[in-house]
Amino acid sequence: MVRAKKGVPLLKRLEEIFKYEIFEPLFQKVPELRNGWKAKVFPIAGDLTLKGLGLSAEHKNILMNEVDVVINSAASTNFDDPILESLNINYFGALRMMDLVEESNSIVSLTHVSTAYVNSNRFGLIEEKIYKLPNGRDAEEYVSDILKLSPEQCQQRKKDIIGAYPNTYTFTKSCAERVIQKRLKSSKKRVALVRPSIVLSALREPLIGWTETLSAGQVLFYAMMAGLVKWLHTASYPLDVVPCDIVSNMIIAATAYIGQTSAGTLKLFHCTSSYLNPSNFPTLIKATKDYYRFHPLYREAFKPSVTSVQDEKLHAWLSYFNQELPLQVMGAVAKLPYVGSEKMSAQIELGKKMVGKMKEVQ
Repeated sequence: MVRAKKGVPLLKRLEEIFKYEIFEPLFQKVPELRNGWKAKVFPIAGDLTLKGLGLSAEHKNILMNEVDVVINSAASTNFDDPILESLNINYFGALRMMDLVEESNSIVSLTHVSTAYVNSNRFGLIEEKIYKLPNGRDAEEYVSDILKLSPEQCQQRKKDIIGAYPNTYTFTKSCAERVIQKRLKSSKKRVALVRPSIVLSALREPLIGWTETLSAGQVLFYAMMAGLVKWLHTASYPLDVVPCDIVSNMIIAATAYIGQTSAGTLKLFHCTSSYLNPSNFPTLIKATKDYYRFHPLYREAFKPSVTSVQDEKLHAWLSYFNQELPLQVMGAVAKLPYVGSEKMSAQIELGKKMVGKMKEVQ
């Protein structure tokens, strides 16, 4: 399923995707797929944010009768989207997909990609299970109450609404899991919930170090190499990261497994480095510095230099005066006549956005 773009045919969008370098190893191994992939991949226009997924009657009929399994990895990974926006994508999007699965005559199972941080509101020993909301309320009823609030009221009461969750992303993803579990009790379908931690670039497949996104943890390492990060708040606890190819393999394996279970089965699959292969910020900072020595970025904002800071207040002070304040000054200069320009302003805004993303990640 691909979100439609005005004036751009679905097949054209897929053609652009299959030009990505990640497919080159496959095409070299199976040359006939270079032009023959169209016989195996059929695009369907859909949108998780729309009622009925925005499907046409023709495409819905295909999904109802010709599809065996569904893998839903679509989500907004922006940590602090407004609550109502995050709910529409991460919560209602997941439930709209679940509705489709339950309505279908042919679909056997759903693999839903969640996050390992759905229980990040808890402390101490945290088991690999779906917990109830801290207030004991039904998640579906709780979300219904949230929808009665205006966007302004949601923003004002954000901390009260999400409780101990660090952001709206983890809150909405956890609510989706609870309602999927609730609905499955009266369903004959099967559900696999895959919970990856912080997803980074590829370990081996299809290309070592490959990534096509600056979401989540990727933005932090890119910003370090671009010189946008000078001071990094690092704690002593492990930083749980996992390569994207490991996550992809887990999704495929979980999908194969859940399809062989009995009707009504729900299984959780954690995809993390955990205590078996722990990492931390100092290790990742060193790895980034080592990589930069041989592969510097073509364009840098400042000369890369990163110092680890464990004290949170000191880090906040250093970050403001060395990252945020300079960007604010440069933003003001960019607006001056005969000095600034639209291009300069756009670059400054991108820098501000990157710094904001980094604060979310840390």
